[in-house]
Amino acid sequence: MRENKKEIIVQGNGLANEYKRIQRRIFAHSELQPTGFYITAGQELIINVEGEIRGAVNAAIGVPELNKPVKYLLTKGLNKLRPRNEGLLCFSNNNNNGYVKITVESELQQVPSFKLNETSNADWENMMELYSDAPVVQLSSERAIIVVRYQSAKKYLTDPNVLMKYYDDFIRFQDRISGVLENGKADYKADPNKSLYVESDRFYMFATHGHMGFNGDAALKRLLTTNNGWGIWHESGHQRQQFPYSWSDGTGMMEVTVNLYSLAVQEGIHGRAGQLDKHYPKIKEYLAADKKNFDTQDVNIKLGMLWQLRLAFGNGFYPQLHQVYRMMDSLPINNSDKKQQFIISSSQLANINLATFFNKWGITPNEKTLEILKTLPPLEKNIWENDDKNLITIQIPQEKYIPELAYFKKSIKKTSLSENQFEFTIDRDWYTPYQYVIKKNNQYLAEIKEGKPFDCTVNLDENGLSVKVSHHFILDDLIEIEVRFAGDKYAIYNMKVHDVTL
Repeated sequence: MRENKKEIIVQGNGLANEYKRIQRRIFAHSELQPTGFYITAGQELIINVEGEIRGAVNAAIGVPELNKPVKYLLTKGLNKLRPRNEGLLCFSNNNNNGYVKITVESELQQVPSFKLNETSNADWENMMELYSDAPVVQLSSERAIIVVRYQSAKKYLTDPNVLMKYYDDFIRFQDRISGVLENGKADYKADPNKSLYVESDRFYMFATHGHMGFNGDAALKRLLTTNNGWGIWHESGHQRQQFPYSWSDGTGMMEVTVNLYSLAVQEGIHGRAGQLDKHYPKIKEYLAADKKNFDTQDVNIKLGMLWQLRLAFGNGFYPQLHQVYRMMDSLPINNSDKKQQFIISSSQLANINLATFFNKWGITPNEKTLEILKTLPPLEKNIWENDDKNLITIQIPQEKYIPELAYFKKSIKKTSLSENQFEFTIDRDWYTPYQYVIKKNNQYLAEIKEGKPFDCTVNLDENGLSVKVSHHFILDDLIEIEVRFAGDKYAIYNMKVHDVTL
């Protein structure tokens, strides 16, 4: 069936490479938003664009692997194209928010197209029957897009509703360990560009910039069903993993850190991550050896080290560690620096000197690292004994991941104190909709709630919200600022009054 006119809303999802950069990821997601229409080579396309175009809005013909996609930059108003290639008609919108309305006034060939929460399984079956000559089919949800050949879908896909809900679920489990939120901001905003899974004619399963590829019956069966997902979770993990602790010495860490995200999905779906169970005997054997070379070990043994940290410190550890790396000003570049920074960042996050743990694993802290860690409390539990039968836990300073906390602590600036006044500035991006309470000796003095002052005065300028609290202060007073957020209180600033401050 063909249509002669189609209106399409294209959401502004920002630049996939910018999200990759901010989140320190190795690979980017896809900017493509497929339409469910297939274009043939030489076909004339008349495309009208309405709405604000602050970033680039493109048409693209084809998806990776199945075609060689060609992009066409669109301008506001009427655009006429005559593509030389064939493939799915897709659009991308690099605006950071909002949408554009696109009207395609050309004859369009429909392909079976399923959209979670909009298309029913019955609708899908009807489309598969009606468009049986379609070269490809597409399925989409809030977080994922799948494009495969028609015959592959006919052979393996039985319940698109269950399948696409499953994809959204497991992608959100990977969000969770990554410390990103769909309603987040700054570094912890989940990338709105989707994960793109496409049928391929090369390799078996792989991930690269912008998409993941799946070749052959075994891979496609796993792609289109929900009962054998490790390989799919693994490739999705490649588009999540952070490069600053994926060093390449020996067997490397590329195929190790990726499975943090696979284990997170397994734990989320099944209640427990059991993939390492069969590898713990080898892990114990390695840890008991007198001489160790971590870099040459099998990837599953290396993964044991990473997961022991998760078992010891809880669900909040890796989301916070991801954020630590996202907010790091100077990232480690070479392999040695990556190892040392991982030791330092893990230790500082846990507020424990983990040199003993990493020595046990054969990753030796150097003198500079030991100097940095020497002020931290020592490790008092044998957390390297964590496995499927033993669980040794340690409480870390912030057990629950609150991504805003890192910003609250940085948001208080330009503090000054006189005998009768305390002044400070809250960063412009963080003064609302939050609640800041100023206390002296644990007693309430003033607050700013959703930008409104109580018992203080404020002034908003380009630097932020300037706050003045009029009060008489004496030596040894303790001034604190706490933020009340998500049903809890967090101390983000304190100052003891002494001669120099008055």
